[in-house]
Amino acid sequence: MFKRFLRRVEDAAQRRADARAASLAERLRETLPGGIGAEAVEAGVGLSGRGLLRRLMTEAGLRWLVLECARDEGRKGQ
Repeated sequence: MFKRFLRRVEDAAQRRADARAASLAERLRETLPGGIGAEAVEAGVGLSGRGLLRRLMTEAGLRWLVLECARDEGRKGQ
């Protein structure tokens, strides 16, 4: 009985994590500059685009946007 309960709790937690990742990916897609995509992946949210690493290192506004969205999502879960 306890194993079934744990499985239900784990499933519910996974569904909630997936929904939050999808929500964050959607917010990022709406606000990220052109050429950068966001999608929900198993580990959270994945960003993709040509020269993404260079852009993250050189564009302070892009770094701020990504961190701000992540921080806002963290507040929602509390």
